[in-house]
Amino acid sequence: MRTHPTLVEDPKGNATRAGLHSGDLLTEPAGPFKSFQSVIRDEVSAYIKSIPQYSKHPYFAKIPAQFTIDIWGIVLTGDGHQIPHIHPDGWLSGCYYPAIPQGVSQTNPARSGWFEFGKPQPLYAVTSKPDLHPICPREGLLLLFPSFIFHRTIPVQTTEERISIAFDVLPTG
Repeated sequence: MRTHPTLVEDPKGNATRAGLHSGDLLTEPAGPFKSFQSVIRDEVSAYIKSIPQYSKHPYFAKIPAQFTIDIWGIVLTGDGHQIPHIHPDGWLSGCYYPAIPQGVSQTNPARSGWFEFGKPQPLYAVTSKPDLHPICPREGLLLLFPSFIFHRTIPVQTTEERISIAFDVLPTG
């Protein structure tokens, strides 16, 4: 991930701040990311199969029969983080963690480098306190979540690299 040719610092139009963000990891030469795409497809298929068949929730009423996967990578150090954002084109999003610094841990009271659901962008005039759901990433963890849920990364605050591979499940057809 660290040497991917599309990796750039703070690309415009992305949520990454003070960090590196890649382009499409499936662009040739895709290398190991082609195999990783198969792993993601298997996990997404298992997730879809786990959904109750007659769920009345509007999100589950839109399960895509066919989909593609968009995959990119993020490398954060120092004050690197992701601002609150959603993925408007996706149905399901995910994040995999191949490398996490030692300081990103359950015992860190500042939750540096944690993934957090629920905090909207500052541009929204939210008057109530958001229901936050922080998650401490660990190497090998794969998170799946609806693409419409706001999420962010709490600034990493370390010199070690926090590497994540993010993806969207995009409905097709």
